[in-house]
Amino acid sequence: MRPTVPQGLDKKPGSGRGCLITVAVVGGVAVFGCLAFSVVGWRLSQTPEGQKVVSAMGKGVTMMGKGFTAKGASELRAAGCQQAFVLDTSEVLEVLDTFRDGGRRAATAHRVVTCQGGVFTALPDCDQVASVYLGAVGDSPGGFVVVVQRQGQQVCTREYSAGGALLRDLKAR
Repeated sequence: MRPTVPQGLDKKPGSGRGCLITVAVVGGVAVFGCLAFSVVGWRLSQTPEGQKVVSAMGKGVTMMGKGFTAKGASELRAAGCQQAFVLDTSEVLEVLDTFRDGGRRAATAHRVVTCQGGVFTALPDCDQVASVYLGAVGDSPGGFVVVVQRQGQQVCTREYSAGGALLRDLKAR
């Protein structure tokens, strides 16, 4: 006499039901995690500190968007910078003021001109970037700082006057 097997257990191993259950459990956990993260994020955004962070993030995104399309950025990309952007320091300080209790610190430069590239990218040096930038914008409304980076590593950082004269080398030693 053959023993009876309960219905559902009479399938051969590897029939795919175990995988389906695993996918369902992992999917459920992922959905729960997303919901929990959303609820916690929403609750934090309702606090004064959370609202400051959300405001700063929005201003930062807007500032970077403007920086990538600022006058001189496309000319810097044409000169060999894979990524180029020009930031107005007053906007940067405005974002930082969101978290600062004291008064605003005065900026010595009016713009930060950044040129970035990959590890094997031949990048222009700071003086070349300054020259290309001034060629695109004419005289800068104030002094400016040029930063050249290769894959996150600083190549040079220099401060220039509105007319392009080198004021000082700022590269960390």
